[in-house]
Amino acid sequence: MSADGAARAPGRVRLEPRRLQISYTVAWSARPDVNPIEVLCSIGFDRAGKAREIFVEQLLVGSDLDRAMRDAAICVSMLLQHGMAADELLAGLMRADVATAQARFADESTGASRPSLLAALVARAVRAELEDGDAVRAAYACAAGHPRLAAP
Repeated sequence: MSADGAARAPGRVRLEPRRLQISYTVAWSARPDVNPIEVLCSIGFDRAGKAREIFVEQLLVGSDLDRAMRDAAICVSMLLQHGMAADELLAGLMRADVATAQARFADESTGASRPSLLAALVARAVRAELEDGDAVRAAYACAAGHPRLAAP
């Protein structure tokens, strides 16, 4: 229940207190003629190898972009925890269907019409699920026998 007494939206998956997180560097620039900034993006995974949270660092602390991206990462994390798939979220940000969003992201990342930093971070989460999902599931399986890391 929220502070105003309204019921919370059903279906939010509460994450385990100890979960696997992998950090990636994402390079992004608003225009092709500008040197990209490098952002540290940490992605937290559930036991199924799905991205369920995103953290953003290495922006100029206290800047408008820093505040906006930290808030945006919280919103993305909440959507992921409510069951939205990272590829669906990317498709929405890219204004394309799921099947073409990643290809469109790759095309626009070299052209004049560039994706937003938020789209770049969500695209990284999609790639992380595809590239690292098996390793995440294996790591959770190995940790299953450890008393401090086992599922509740």
